[in-house]
Amino acid sequence: MFDVKWSLDRNNVIGEVKKEIYGGFVEHLGRNVYGGVYEPDSPVADEDGFRKDVISLVRELDMPATRYPGGCYIDLERWEDSVGPNRKARLEPAWHQLEPNTFGLDEFMKWARKVNTEPLMTVNVANRTLMDTLSLYEYCNFPGGTYWSDQRRANGVEKPYNIKNWCLGNELYGPWEMGHMSAAEYGRLAREHGKLLKKKLDPECNIIVTGYPHDREWNRTVLDICGEYTDILSLHCGFAKTPERTERQYLERVDFFEKGLIETIKECKAYEALTGRHISISVDEWIIWDFDRRRRPEEEWTVGMHLLEQDYSIQEALITGSLFSCFHRYADWIDIACIAQSVNVIAPIRTEPDGTSWKQSIFFPFQLTSRNGRGMSLKIEELNNADKSIYGSAVLNEDNGVLTLFITNRSNEECKFTAEFDGISNVAESVVMDCDDHEKTNAPGDETVKPRPFTVALNGNTVEAVLPGFSWSMIKLSL
Repeated sequence: MFDVKWSLDRNNVIGEVKKEIYGGFVEHLGRNVYGGVYEPDSPVADEDGFRKDVISLVRELDMPATRYPGGCYIDLERWEDSVGPNRKARLEPAWHQLEPNTFGLDEFMKWARKVNTEPLMTVNVANRTLMDTLSLYEYCNFPGGTYWSDQRRANGVEKPYNIKNWCLGNELYGPWEMGHMSAAEYGRLAREHGKLLKKKLDPECNIIVTGYPHDREWNRTVLDICGEYTDILSLHCGFAKTPERTERQYLERVDFFEKGLIETIKECKAYEALTGRHISISVDEWIIWDFDRRRRPEEEWTVGMHLLEQDYSIQEALITGSLFSCFHRYADWIDIACIAQSVNVIAPIRTEPDGTSWKQSIFFPFQLTSRNGRGMSLKIEELNNADKSIYGSAVLNEDNGVLTLFITNRSNEECKFTAEFDGISNVAESVVMDCDDHEKTNAPGDETVKPRPFTVALNGNTVEAVLPGFSWSMIKLSL
C-alpha cells in the first residue's frame, strides 16, 4: 500500500467547470442514429420514432451539448437532403454505408429537445460554399420571410432553432478526410465561413475551428489566419488499446493528451498576448477504441450497419474518469467536450433491435461526474504522488454546499488516501469502481462492472479512505 495526500483550499480556484464538457455526439455512423437514437420499428420507439430507452439513458448522462452530424460524415454531407418530404438515399463514403436521410436536421433538433441538449452544428466547409453555409444558417436561425426559413416553417418548425455553436469542418489536417488540406488552406476557408457567421449574421455565436493537439505549427497557422473570427479551438483525441502497450501505458494516454493540451494552451496564450483575443478549447471528439472497426462485410452499404461496437471494461472506465479530471484541471481553458459517440458506436450506451439496452462501464463515471462535477475546479496540492499513480480532480459547488473528489488509482496497489479541506460536515456519498477481472465487460442483463459503495472516514477536516488498486472513485462531501 502507498500513501497520497491532497490539500485543498476553497480560494485556490482554477476556474468554473463548464457544463458543456459533459457533451455527446450523434454522427451518422454505424448504429448511432439508425438502430440507436432512431428506430421507428422498435418496440420501445416513441411517436417520433426515437427509442425511449435511449432518451432515458441520455438524460441520465445529462449531456448539455451534442455535436451533429459529424465527424468524417460531414465531408460529403448535404444538409438540404435531410429536410423536407422528398428525401432520397445516398452513398455515404466515409463509413461505407447507405444514408436514407430519414433522420435529418429537424429530427435531430426534435430529439435534442427531448434529451435537453444543445447542438454543436458541424458545417461542411471542405466541399461546400459560403452560400451553402448561409442557407444552413437561414434554415436554422432566421425567423421567416426567406426561402430557407420558410422551408423550415413548411416542414413544421415555426420558430428558429437559434443555434449558437458552429464547428467549421472536421479534422481536415488528416489524409483520411475527403477535403484534406494544409493549415493555410483550412485557415483561409475557416476565416471566410467564420466571418460570414460571426460578423455578418450573429456576433454572439461561437465559431469552433479545427485544431490539432500535437501540431503547434498547425494551430499557430490556423489562428494567425482565422483567429479574428474564432472563439474556440477544437482538439480531438483518441485513447487506443494496442498489444504493445501495457495496461498502465494505456491509462497514461490521458497524460499524453494532457501534454498536447498544454502545448495548445501555450499557442492560445501567445495569440492572446499578440491580439488581445481569448480563444478557449473544445475537446469535441474524444474516443476510446482499439482500432478494430468490427465491420461485418455482408452489411457494407446498408443502413444502420454494425460498426465500431466496442465493449468496455474497467480499463476504459478509468480512462473516462481520468479524462474528466483532466478537463477539470484545465477548467479555465476547456469550454466544451464531446464523447464520440453517444449510442452503440464506441459509446456508453448499447442497444439491440428487440428493445434491449444496457450501460457500458464508461457510462458510470460519465454519469456520476456529469451530475456531480459542476462548480469551481480547485487546485490540488499533492504529497507522495511523484509517479502519478493517483490522478484526479476536486470540484467545489458553493451553491449546493458540496465538494466532490474524483480519483483514479492507476496502480494495482491499494492507496491510503487522505484529503484536507476546511469546513467538511459529513460524507454525503462515496462510490468506487473496480473489478478483479480487468477484461470483464457488461452485457444485456449483466451490468456488473459498475460503482459500489465504499467506506470513507472523516476525521475533523480530513477525509480518509483506502482506494482499491486499479479503481475510480467519487467522494462527495457536504460542507
